[in-house]
Amino acid sequence: MVVSFEQIRKVAVLGAGTMGHGIAEISAIAGYDVTVRDIEQRFLDNASEKVAWSVRKLAEKGRIGSSAEQVLSRIRYTLSLEEAVSSADIIIEATPEDIDLKRSVFSEVDKFAKPEAILATNTSSLPITEVASVVADRGRVVGLHFFNPPVIMNLIEIIKGAETSSEAMKAAIEFSKKLGKQVVVVQKDIPGFVVNRIMARLMATASLFVELQLATVTQVDAALKYDAGLPMGAFELADYVGLDVLLHVEKAMSQRGFALQPSPLFEEKVRAKEFGVKSGRGFYVYSAAEPKARVPVEEAGKVSPVDLLAPAANEAAWLVSEGIATREDIDVAVVLGLGFPKGLLKMADEWGLDAVASSLRSLQSITGKDWLAPCELISSLEARGDLGVKSGKGFYEYVQKAEERWETILFEKRGPIAYITLNRPDKLNAINPVMLKELSLALTLVEGDVDTRSAVIQGAGRSFCAGFDVATFMARPTPSQVLSMVKDFQALNDRIEALPKPIIASLHGHALGGGFEIALACDFRFASQSADVGQTEINLGFIPGAGGTQRITRLVGPALAKKIIFTGDRIPSSEALKLGLVDQVVDDAKLAEEVHKFASILAEKPPLALAAAKRAINSAAHSIKTGTELEAVSFAMLFSTEDVIEGLTAFFEKRKPQFKGK
Repeated sequence: MVVSFEQIRKVAVLGAGTMGHGIAEISAIAGYDVTVRDIEQRFLDNASEKVAWSVRKLAEKGRIGSSAEQVLSRIRYTLSLEEAVSSADIIIEATPEDIDLKRSVFSEVDKFAKPEAILATNTSSLPITEVASVVADRGRVVGLHFFNPPVIMNLIEIIKGAETSSEAMKAAIEFSKKLGKQVVVVQKDIPGFVVNRIMARLMATASLFVELQLATVTQVDAALKYDAGLPMGAFELADYVGLDVLLHVEKAMSQRGFALQPSPLFEEKVRAKEFGVKSGRGFYVYSAAEPKARVPVEEAGKVSPVDLLAPAANEAAWLVSEGIATREDIDVAVVLGLGFPKGLLKMADEWGLDAVASSLRSLQSITGKDWLAPCELISSLEARGDLGVKSGKGFYEYVQKAEERWETILFEKRGPIAYITLNRPDKLNAINPVMLKELSLALTLVEGDVDTRSAVIQGAGRSFCAGFDVATFMARPTPSQVLSMVKDFQALNDRIEALPKPIIASLHGHALGGGFEIALACDFRFASQSADVGQTEINLGFIPGAGGTQRITRLVGPALAKKIIFTGDRIPSSEALKLGLVDQVVDDAKLAEEVHKFASILAEKPPLALAAAKRAINSAAHSIKTGTELEAVSFAMLFSTEDVIEGLTAFFEKRKPQFKGK
């Protein structure tokens, strides 16, 4: 019998490299006593130095709940394996991705660890069952795949080996949540688990397109980056991860039954010692002056992103059909682990599953690769006519009537709670005129439905909302056009504030500029631990225009409002809580749960009394009518200045603006 989650007090981390010291750091931040072990003192010294620097930086930004010194005091470093593991409740091995090395470490650990301790391996692709084979009690071995860097990446894949006990899985899941991570459960021990299998399919497809001269490297990357909205193209990502690392992972997965041959393109690069960013050359060339790959935007639109991503979606569908992971977990995994703008299965539903199946058949015909054939789940959904959004059902169900389909938001009822989701994830949910209209319509639906008792506004993908889409302003609208737009935005926020039902803003990632103004108009603001908020408009040469100057002043007073707006700083959620800009900060993995719980409590209260109370409380505040009128006029007039043009141009050119006061 292994320890329960409640009994976990001490953590041992074996390996002081990038992953190991990152895992140790987040464990100490979560309140655990941690011992880090490695085979040479220089590795421990390097880890200690990096952890101390990182923890102090996080403390300065208000990202941790205690002082830096308190966190650092919880971490010890040792060369002794016995000292590290003998009293530990959970032992996390974080050595290099070498099956023989990991098995050797676990064999030694089994001699010294408490019989009830959980043994976890941090591996991205190696089978948990193989690692566990050298341990007497294999039921206590579990896979914990942290993502690099662990301090920043909010995802952990938890993998069940062939003999892993349900008790070990339960404790590992709760432990990972305590670390503030989003958990994806992999129910079967397969090569690559979820994220790396999907990434491998994407890389293989990208390589095939180049090998068969269907597209160039930059055309593939531009399609993925600019057309599909991924943060990096496939080859750009490969360079970043390291071509030697990816080739090693591909070979390990292939040797264990994954139907994929390692990419000849990767093999050629590795033979030439062109590993990517770390060697200065891979598919792109890197230097101090050019530290990032340059993917030309003009290369976009020359390859279908559906063709490039259909095999990855096919793999995701196979994972669902085999009971390896749920559709929800898979979609969370690609968003948090690979930076996709939204879930891959949701993307497939939007493309149409008939389009996905057609793309797969075409690619299989061209290449002769069996792994490109549509899996049984996609074929059966296509045969039934469950084609995704356009048919109302695919991997997910879509209950909207045809006339209620949205372009920039999603609207969903969950019992008495309405969920309004800002849905431009490839643009970090930046607001545009269409979104303003659709949000207004959504508020009308909320207000007019007697069964809706409370509402939540949230963002799809990686952020709540990064602000107004500045591309709108690059068309050089006149001040009068800007004034009309900002008046519409102010009217929307006034409606949110006056809505006779409680409304909660659920903030993750960035809630900046106009996005934060929407949140300020809500009755409550819940934020994830890693979120930041702020009115950043001053950095582009203008000011908040949708009520920000007025609502922040009401919350924190004129002096702090001036500091927030004049500096344009991004404020970590923990600091925003102290200032009163948000009402509650919760672990990233628990944000949705806590928001739903609170919305459910409000939904049980008498609706007429809530509406009356809201009106009375709002009337107690000073009228902001005059202030917002001045704000709107000032906002619009600033768009006739050279400074705004300079601010917007610098934003797109990713440089610091040079304001001249003209």
